Amino acid sequence: APAEINLGEVVRHTEDDMTIVECFDPANDRCAISRACRLRGVLGEALAAWLAVLDRYTLADLVENERALVRLLL
Repeated sequence: APAEINLGEVVRHTEDDMTIVECFDPANDRCAISRACRLRGVLGEALAAWLAVLDRYTLADLVENERALVRLLL
């Protein structure tokens, strides 16, 4: 049922990896400034916030205006 499909879970299950910058993956991190750079922490916080917002919604929330959506698609 749409009300049981959490958007955060969908993203986590459909995205192969959340490595938005090289330093998120220590095995492949070749960045010369990783040890001193603060960007990884900022982006990690942003990613967590983005997923937290998605976790508050379900598929039902996105399609509650079904008639308007259908009219636009016809």
